[in-house]
Amino acid sequence: MIRTTKPYQFLSAVLCLSLLGIAVSPATAADPPSPAAPLMRLIKSGRVPQERLGNLIELVCQRGNAADLSYLFQQAVLSDKYPRDLRIKTLNLLTTTAHNRKILPAGNLTGLANLIVPETPKTTDAGLQLAAIHLAGACRAKSLAKPLENIVLDSKSPLKTREAAINALVAVDPDSAKHAIDPLIAPGQSLPIRSMGVAALVGLDAEAAASAAADVLASADETQVPATLLDAFLSHKGGPDQLAAAIAGKTLAADVAKVALRHMYSVGRTDAALVSALSSSAGLSANPETLSPEQVKRLAAEVLAEGDTQRGEAVFRRADVSCMKCHSVSKAGGQVGPDLSAVGSSSPVEYLINSIMQPNQAIKEAYLTRVVVTDAGKVHQGIVVDRNDQRLILKDATSRQIEIPITDIDEEFEGESLMPQGLTKFLTHAEIVDLVRFLAELGKAGPLAVRKTPTIQRWRVLRQLPESITAETSDADLLREETLALGKDAWVSVYAKVAGGLPIADASKAAPAPLVYLRAEVDVTIGGEVGFEINSPLPIQAAVDDQPLKADGRFIIELAPGRHVLDLFIDTSTSSEGDVQAELFRVKGSPAEFEVVGGQ
Repeated sequence: MIRTTKPYQFLSAVLCLSLLGIAVSPATAADPPSPAAPLMRLIKSGRVPQERLGNLIELVCQRGNAADLSYLFQQAVLSDKYPRDLRIKTLNLLTTTAHNRKILPAGNLTGLANLIVPETPKTTDAGLQLAAIHLAGACRAKSLAKPLENIVLDSKSPLKTREAAINALVAVDPDSAKHAIDPLIAPGQSLPIRSMGVAALVGLDAEAAASAAADVLASADETQVPATLLDAFLSHKGGPDQLAAAIAGKTLAADVAKVALRHMYSVGRTDAALVSALSSSAGLSANPETLSPEQVKRLAAEVLAEGDTQRGEAVFRRADVSCMKCHSVSKAGGQVGPDLSAVGSSSPVEYLINSIMQPNQAIKEAYLTRVVVTDAGKVHQGIVVDRNDQRLILKDATSRQIEIPITDIDEEFEGESLMPQGLTKFLTHAEIVDLVRFLAELGKAGPLAVRKTPTIQRWRVLRQLPESITAETSDADLLREETLALGKDAWVSVYAKVAGGLPIADASKAAPAPLVYLRAEVDVTIGGEVGFEINSPLPIQAAVDDQPLKADGRFIIELAPGRHVLDLFIDTSTSSEGDVQAELFRVKGSPAEFEVVGGQ
């Protein structure tokens, strides 16, 4: 995402670098006129500290011309010019610039071919490859159609890479994309591959895509969520209605329809025709029950008399209910809806019932959504994060930020709550009672009070261990070394319960392997000694950054200002029962100031 920079900020950047002793040379006759000319001269001087270079590149992408972007492109493509992370950042910034400002690097982009399809598989850098694919699509570089098609049809390439490649190919060469899509949607392919192909087809031929999607759903089972397929129709103007019409002529398994409905609700969508079609297949009512004030009052009394907080927390944490996609507790979880840590101490039970059962009845202004339709037929819904004369930024129900160029907006209107009506149709009456009781006790004195002890609430678990690592031959140092180059997509978030314990079974389910690799983060603003206390019922190895620690119990470590990582390696080969918990404590006499990193 490119942040808009005011003119005074732009000039300040130049002035600050000048004060650091980095000369800003005058323009030469060979330099094409550019608002970013002073910054380009700084970058070309080679005297800018590497840690500041990324900020300058971002400023140039906001204000520079095609020649400026071409220079940055060449530096990012040549492996000996910029370090890997800066190359990826530069390519991503150029992609955003192409989308938002409609300005492309001057000249051809054939240099991307070596990043998209390296000479040998061993030289493939997944991060650079993805960034190059995205830029090729944003620039509609037709010369790169063949390398993109090769990636799409390569069954050995990761699914995420193939998905990015087919989306880029749709933009670059629609005819080649259609040719590549045909084998992807064939009946013999797996559900993820068929879903990927159908999703790409939506933008080319929505009617044909709807027919293919209905075939995919009719042959699917409930073990996999066809999220990619559904999202493509939900984000296409008229897509939900077209998919609903195609489904009407097919027989879907009830559980498949329920899985599809849950996904719709989890991303904040209640498109009437599609909800009706899926509900019919699932054997559910399309219209959720509307409660009268008297019914709400009776349910509130039942909540206080019969509700169980432990069972309610289990419902709240269930993936299919999706509460933690939008909401956080103790600062861990979704970042769309409000943090619920103290909701019980400030909200009557009746209010909580209405918020769950009838979310559109009263929406707070801060959580009103906007629906935006682009001139390309894309539909986006979310809460407005920021808007200026160049772009609008929305945050959707999954906390993903969507950046939309103002010039691309065809229509815009107010939407409904991102917490859709209908989620509770998958819960029993008893589960609703328990869920409301759990929420009603959050923040009150007792086991669900707001925690005062700094506790790791958000962990990340490595989805898949490297092949060289097993529980029997596990080596924490080797594992950390082998995962250094992995991006954030290699990890999935798991959350501790309100009391601070992370069920090891939850982590093991997210990454099924005998050895579970957990990671947490701590921000230190003032350096000094920081105390850790880790408790686990199973054997573990632990480290802060690259320093091994005593695996269980209390220990103290000196931490400098900055972000630090706590790694835990849990052997679940014999059991996954119990909770692991990590707390931080202040050391007497230490000036250290720190905060546990939460979020999603």
